[in-house]
Amino acid sequence: MTTPPALYPSHCHGLSPTLGRWCPLRAVDVFALREVAEYEGQGIYFHLNHPIKWVRLTGIIVAMDEFYSR
Repeated sequence: MTTPPALYPSHCHGLSPTLGRWCPLRAVDVFALREVAEYEGQGIYFHLNHPIKWVRLTGIIVAMDEFYSR
C-alpha cells in the first residue's frame, strides 16, 4: 500500500479547485475521505492532498421503492 501524498500548508488551500466547490464524488470516494488532526472540527476532509468541504453524491440508481398512500 502506498503512503498518502503530503498535504499542502493551509495558506495554499485557497489555490485548490476543490475547496470552495461542490465536489461530485461517488459513495466509495466519500468513504475514502480522510480527516487530518490539524484540521479537526473545521469540516475539511482530504482526497489525496486536495481539501474538500462540500460533497455532491453521484452515481447510478440501482433500486427504487414506491409507496402509494390511500
